[in-house]
Amino acid sequence: MTAGMPSMAGSSEKKEDKTAAAAEALPEMLLDGIPEVWLQGDPVKKWEKDKVYIFEFWATWCGPCCAEIPHMEKLAAHYAKNKKIVLLSISLDKNKAKWEKKLAEDKPQWRQFICLDAFDSEVCKNYGINAIPRFLFFDKDGKVISLDAPRPSSAKITEYIDRHIR
Repeated sequence: MTAGMPSMAGSSEKKEDKTAAAAEALPEMLLDGIPEVWLQGDPVKKWEKDKVYIFEFWATWCGPCCAEIPHMEKLAAHYAKNKKIVLLSISLDKNKAKWEKKLAEDKPQWRQFICLDAFDSEVCKNYGINAIPRFLFFDKDGKVISLDAPRPSSAKITEYIDRHIR
């Protein structure tokens, strides 16, 4: 599947946190490798201008990832009425049944999908994902805010997000 979303391919971006003013604008590029297995929420078909995207890369076997789930739930609840923020969880599980079971137990209220190729997937290669949990943050203009954003458990996560969505 190919989706018109920003990609790291060909970018010189590093894992450093950047402010919106200093961030390099990413042109609308094809993001190859986005998995087609969606469990809930509408699949992202294209990068929507004026929406902020927060990507969470995780897996059921990752203890620190699972520890972030209650914090991600609070973040999703906090921004539930804000249609300008899109939360996406991308599981790197290789076992779809375990992933589905975990989601059935936790009942997350934001978009979920699985990348069965895990770290070998094109999306992980495009964004330099080699460890999880990992959070990526893009502003409303498609600029990279961070390719290693603060975790939802960070004490100042809402301040961090709010600063970039004005």
